[in-house]
Order: sequence, then C-alpha cells, then structure tokens
Amino acid sequence: LGDQMSDVVNFDSAAFTENVLHSGRTTGYGSFESYHLGMRCPNGYFLGGTEKIDYDNFNHNINLDCSSVQVYSSNDFNDWWFPQSYNDTNADITCFGSNLWITLDEKLDDGEMVWVNALQS
Repeated sequence: LGDQMSDVVNFDSAAFTENVLHSGRTTGYGSFESYHLGMRCPNGYFLGGTEKIDYDNFNHNINLDCSSVQVYSSNDFNDWWFPQSYNDTNADITCFGSNLWITLDEKLDDGEMVWVNALQS
C-alpha cells in the first residue's frame, strides 16, 4: 500500500530572530544530542565574553557528558540553522554537572555565531 501513495511535501525554513536557538534529538543509545546556537552579534563583532548554558533548567537530574562537548563558530548555515561549514573557536570550556561555560578569547566577525553540540544523559 505504501508504494501506491505519493504526495508533495514542502518544509519552511526555521526562523531565528532571538539570540539563542536550541534543538535536540535522541541518539538511540540512552542519550540525547543537544544543539545550541548563540553568541550572536548582529553589528560588528563579538570579542571575549562568557556564555553559560544550563542543560537541566527544570531540575530533572540530567547530566551533560562533558567529554562530548564540541564548540565551533560558523556563518554558513542551512535553512534550519545547522552549520554547513565551521571553524575552531579555541574556546575555554568549563563543564560541571549540567552546566557549561564557554569563554571566547577570539573575535567573531559580523554574522558569525557559536554552536555547541553535546550529549546529555
């Protein structure tokens, strides 16, 4: 029956009008992959500064796998704001429990943002 049905499906791109965007998915291995996009500076550039991300703001005892944290910068995103290419940020990362602190010492150019990929359990 499935090979007899067809239809056209159109997907709209995601809107990103705030300073932060979150997305996530289950990995199927007892963890959750979390994607965070932030540190957006629309005028000029971003230099220095620290962003704190709390991966358990509802106190459900969800921990962050600190060894899985990846932090990059990009200004090249697809329609759903996932990076198509990226650069190393050399960010200073502090991770404990469900909290992650990211400190940038390098300049982010206009339109460039930091994205974080991490596993939660």
